Amino acid sequence: MCETLQYVIFKTRLGYFGIYGTENGVFRSSLPMATPDAAVAWLLDGTNEARCNQKLLLPLQDKVKDYFSGLKTDFSEYLPTFAYSRANAWPSSRFACDVLKACANIGYGERLSYGELAKMSGHPKAGRAVGNILGKNNLPLIIPCHRVIRSDGSVGGFMQNAVGGAKLKQKMLNLESI
Repeated sequence: MCETLQYVIFKTRLGYFGIYGTENGVFRSSLPMATPDAAVAWLLDGTNEARCNQKLLLPLQDKVKDYFSGLKTDFSEYLPTFAYSRANAWPSSRFACDVLKACANIGYGERLSYGELAKMSGHPKAGRAVGNILGKNNLPLIIPCHRVIRSDGSVGGFMQNAVGGAKLKQKMLNLESI
């Protein structure tokens, strides 16, 4: 039996955040947006129909709110299994799977350069390609791509600048006192 795909949009201190999935897991998350409609549009872009469920993954909703309130938060229990399959659209390759898995291991308050993450993922010469993979991260915050910065210490891009770009990334790093 197939589970019904659901989503929820809720308010955090930085804006409206979205979660898309089932009671058994998250398939996509958004980052804070200015309006609930913007969060829904970004979250459900390219997906099949889903029904709104304000109670979807309430413990995760609480953790997200805690994070954006400045509390140290661990999302590891919501990470995917990172199994690449040609049948899945995401991650799109074994390389992407390696990068996202390595990124998921960056702890709260830590930061790595794109080159360091490339090494950590087993692809030491792929720093630029790492940035492209992170720009397509379906689970921002849960897979903490905001903790990956340029080697010169500047924040670099963020989520292909779709949701506030470098300014939002800097706010998230500031929440973690980086």
